[in-house]
Amino acid sequence: FKYHLKMSALPDKEKGSDNLVALQAIDISRTLELLEQVEWIEVLETLYNAQVVYAYGTGFSQRRALDEFSKSLLQLGKKAIVIPNKTELDMTMPMITASDILIIASLSGETERIRDNVLTLSLRKIPTLSITRAGENFLSQHMDFALHYYTSCMTVKDQKIESMFPLAIVMDYTHRKLIEYVS
Repeated sequence: FKYHLKMSALPDKEKGSDNLVALQAIDISRTLELLEQVEWIEVLETLYNAQVVYAYGTGFSQRRALDEFSKSLLQLGKKAIVIPNKTELDMTMPMITASDILIIASLSGETERIRDNVLTLSLRKIPTLSITRAGENFLSQHMDFALHYYTSCMTVKDQKIESMFPLAIVMDYTHRKLIEYVS
C-alpha cells in the first residue's frame, strides 16, 4: 500500500520503465477507484433502455475493446453496433435517435475530427457516453456521461506507448454493472 501511494504520487517520467508490472497494478487500482465513484444509475438506465447502442473507437485498441463490449451486450439482448471508422460514423449520424446511445472511446478525449459529431449529437439530444483517460477533455465535457481510466506511459525501444488494458477493465466493469442492474 505504501509503495502504491508513493508510485501514484510520482510523475510518470520518474516511475521508470523497470517498474512496468507495478505501474500496471497502480493503473488498475486507480481505474477501479474511479469506477467505484461513478453515479451508475442514470448511465445504466440509459444503456439498458437504449434501442441501439452505437459505439465508436478513435483507434484500433479502442475499437477492439468496444467490439468485446458489444458482444457482451448481445448476451443481455441489447442491439449493439460498432462503427468502424470516421466515414461510417458520419454516415450513421442521421440514423442515431434519441432512443439510442453513442459510446465513444478515446485515449485523450481530444480527437479533433469527431468534435463536430459530438456537438451535433448534443444538439439533437442523443444520449452519449465517453470513455477516456482520466482528466478533463473535450469528450468528457461535451458528452452526457463520462467514464475514465488510468494508463501510464511506458517507453519500449525508444517508443512511448500506453496500455489499453485499463480501458478493457472499464468495459468489463460496465458490463458487470449492467448485469447487476438487469438482475
